Amino acid sequence: MPYVAVTISKSVPDDFAGRLSQLVSEYLHKPEKYVMVSVNKVDVMVFGGVPDPCAFVDVRALGMTPAETNYKEFSKVLSALVEEQAGVKADRIFLNFGEVERSNWGWNGTTFG
Repeated sequence: MPYVAVTISKSVPDDFAGRLSQLVSEYLHKPEKYVMVSVNKVDVMVFGGVPDPCAFVDVRALGMTPAETNYKEFSKVLSALVEEQAGVKADRIFLNFGEVERSNWGWNGTTFG
């Protein structure tokens, strides 16, 4: 189900991953027990040739089609959380959204399709 990978150039609060998990669960209407979040703090990350704080947020999920998910609104909501919790300005965050085919998503020794 939903997987969110955040690569970020600065430290985040201890509860950042939990807050992100809850937000994604609520926004995508998926049970939080199926949401996975990883946060990778990197020492060097440059955006626009400048090493100021920046982040990349990659969201993948089953059934997250553009018809069912307002990517513009989701981008706004996710960026606001990263800016509020980690202090990275929204104009220094790239986001990627990807719908995954059910047959390409595995869990518990099988796939969903």
